[in-house]
Amino acid sequence: MKDFYINIKNLNSSMEQKVSHEDMKDFYINIKNLNSSMEQKLSHEDMQDFYLNIKNLNESIVQKVSYEDIDSLNNLINSKASSKDFELYMKSVGYAKDYMKLSQENIQTLINEVKKRLPPKKLLNKKELISIVEEEKYKFDSFYIEFEDKFRGSREDIKKRVEVYLPYIEKLSTIKDNIEILDVGCGRGEWLELLKENGYNKIKGIDINRIMVSKSQELGLDVKEYDVIEYLKSLESNSLSVITGFHIIEHLPFEILMKMFEESYRVLKKGGLVIFETPNPENLVVGAYTFYTDITHRNPIPFATSEFLIQYSGFTSTEIKRVNYSNIVEPLENKHLNHHLRTGEDYSIIGYKG
Repeated sequence: MKDFYINIKNLNSSMEQKVSHEDMKDFYINIKNLNSSMEQKLSHEDMQDFYLNIKNLNESIVQKVSYEDIDSLNNLINSKASSKDFELYMKSVGYAKDYMKLSQENIQTLINEVKKRLPPKKLLNKKELISIVEEEKYKFDSFYIEFEDKFRGSREDIKKRVEVYLPYIEKLSTIKDNIEILDVGCGRGEWLELLKENGYNKIKGIDINRIMVSKSQELGLDVKEYDVIEYLKSLESNSLSVITGFHIIEHLPFEILMKMFEESYRVLKKGGLVIFETPNPENLVVGAYTFYTDITHRNPIPFATSEFLIQYSGFTSTEIKRVNYSNIVEPLENKHLNHHLRTGEDYSIIGYKG
């Protein structure tokens, strides 16, 4: 502010130097003389002379006060306006900093209050928290073991049911000792045990249920705890002969299901085989009732849908095999209704890599 007034004063001094006291004195004398002259005679010619003298005096002053002095004055005024803007900006920044500081203080107050209400125990570190989260997903394992024992049937019952798939393995052109089979979601290992009993040695299983994996390992089966997509991705292309999955596809989100089909196609050798068994909603009792006995099921998948999905993933020579025919309902005279009430409770989608 002080600099501004000094500059104004300097400009004023400059102007006073260029327009001298004598110039101003002459200007006023001329004005006075003209005025006296006008009082004596107000002729048209006098008026013209008067205006001409005024114009000449004005031009004389303008010439002595240059445009550079006027520009300098304007610049000073503009810089003053810019200074005000800058002051307002700095005030805004100050308000923002004060607000942030207050917010941080409020958050810290809340954190301190939460800490006070926690039990008097050492806070968990990152490793302990990860461990808790990892263990949380296994709390359901023991429940599902008991659920399977009650509703799925005994080991011998399951092994008898899945015997119908042995002929598909036997028809493969690969020598038996070279047939490599992976069972995804292998559960209690009944299918792997049956394969082993029938002379297939290159068999593996994966499941995310830790207890089931442990029980299968106790039977001498090569079973590991793995997520199906992660495991398939870890395998080389064209490395397996057969991939099977019994009652797994109805548990998977659509995106995961499609990824499993795509990865299965990739890792299978040419001529390789996939078999996926699932509840059959074509059976009205299954589609309307028994499917929902297992609360971990997502939704029934009609066989036309699953067949399209594996064909879309590249598999050819697909086949739908209805299994585990129902005896719950007595035969009816209406053949159409009889079919939908007594058809296979499960079906398998079977496909080959061409």
